[in-house]
Amino acid sequence: PDSRREPGVEHVGVATKRDEDRASLLGELMRLLLGLAHVARGPWSVASVCVPLAGVGVVAFDQLGQYESDGSDDPRDYALDSLAADLGEVVATAASRLGRSDPPHLVGHSFGGLVAQQAVIDGAVRPASLVALCTGPGALPEERWGELPALIDALGSMSLGDLWQVLKVMESAVGVEPPRPAVDDFLRARWLGNSPVQLRCVARLLME
Repeated sequence: PDSRREPGVEHVGVATKRDEDRASLLGELMRLLLGLAHVARGPWSVASVCVPLAGVGVVAFDQLGQYESDGSDDPRDYALDSLAADLGEVVATAASRLGRSDPPHLVGHSFGGLVAQQAVIDGAVRPASLVALCTGPGALPEERWGELPALIDALGSMSLGDLWQVLKVMESAVGVEPPRPAVDDFLRARWLGNSPVQLRCVARLLME
């Protein structure tokens, strides 16, 4: 609904060659790529408003199966090289739509950082700079898997709604302060909008 749109943000659907992705174009220069966590879009919502105030446009998009992008039930569609190709197509579409020929600054967070790196390696995107936040050159070492194995198991038997309740209980147990109701409603909607297949595949990619 329009009530959750950030002021001054234009949302545009982009069909990739796989015709699975829908993207949100937020500006003209910086590309923000989200990761796995259900809170991932929070920082980017702030960045999409604050960064333009510094004179830098922003383009952000939900990857295949994330929130407002359509998903696929075929795990092969979530291969890292396929997601990197999607990123290349979104960047090309944004550049064409905005009449830009200069290379973008590419920013990826968590799993988004892995996709961004793969896109650069494959030549899908040739950025002016690449920033990888909270990410590394590959999968996480086993000692940093955390709850990923449990998430994979739970996705096989629980709904995203039930998992959201579990996440909230876990956060409360470790003293995480609840967000404002409007923010919590947004985060819940974002989580429920994800594809369970996408979440499972991304978790496995982070482990393998």
